[in-house]
Amino acid sequence: MRIKIFLIAFILTVITTNTPTLGQETSEKKLAILPFSSVGVDESTVLSAEAILQSEINTASDWTIIRDNDVQQVIGDRPCNDLDCAVDVGTKLNVSRVLICNLTGLGEKILVYYTMVDVKTGTTLIKDKATALFVEDLDAVLKRVAVSVGSTKPIQQTAEVDNITAEESLEPSRRSTNTLSGFTFGYLFPQEGYDNDERSFSLDFRVAQELDRFDIGLLLAARKGFAINIFGNYLFTKKDICPYLGGAFGFHWIVHEERIYNAQSQIFEEVNQRGDGFELTLNSGLKLFRTYDFQIIANFGYLITFNDFDDRATVFTIGLVK
Repeated sequence: MRIKIFLIAFILTVITTNTPTLGQETSEKKLAILPFSSVGVDESTVLSAEAILQSEINTASDWTIIRDNDVQQVIGDRPCNDLDCAVDVGTKLNVSRVLICNLTGLGEKILVYYTMVDVKTGTTLIKDKATALFVEDLDAVLKRVAVSVGSTKPIQQTAEVDNITAEESLEPSRRSTNTLSGFTFGYLFPQEGYDNDERSFSLDFRVAQELDRFDIGLLLAARKGFAINIFGNYLFTKKDICPYLGGAFGFHWIVHEERIYNAQSQIFEEVNQRGDGFELTLNSGLKLFRTYDFQIIANFGYLITFNDFDDRATVFTIGLVK
């Protein structure tokens, strides 16, 4: 008999110890949503947003939401959109978490700022933002906010194939660059090879993408043949007078003129021979009017062509690009 009584007492003790009281259970799974504050958003949209968010939280989680009347009764006439007020309201309502929301209108956009507060510790669990590109998108955005609140995760981690917002469906914008193209002209001065010519005319066409400190592009050149290079330069300033230093790599098709003795006719004949090869260029120069929509470029380069003639030269060109 004593054994039975002991077993019953033990079982009741275990049940009592592991089963929370009604007040504890309610506190752990109850959420109070403070009245939305707003800037630049009409009152009807704010009231609709409050109702939508409450409905979506009920659907997305097992949290019990305190009635609006009960929340308003505790708040009274005072504004309540900060951490201290949220903790005070949550304590009086015997809830574990309080949600603060703000809607801010920006043109057609509506920015949704929300903060989840842990009442017991007085700390912020989530502080995040979502953007509705237009009023009709607010429904989808609040659905994501509800999932974020219910799972205590940042909104970026709650994306699924059926709840992508309009903002997320847009392709990300690329960083802007300044596109420049134009012709430069000047002279090529052979240092070695190039049939020992003193100089020859050079005409370049370049197209480039210019960033704050760099530009990179493609160069097509007519200089004792034809060349194509990919170049890149470091730009030392962001001002109208901008020196630069860089290099290029490509291929140069060079035409050489050689005199060959014809034993049969006993005369010398001039024959064109190709001296194709990869080309390495070291560049330096100056950009003028860099802040305008056109630029004047003065470029000085040293060319090394890896071919049988070991062609090497300096080249100076000047021109306008825009």
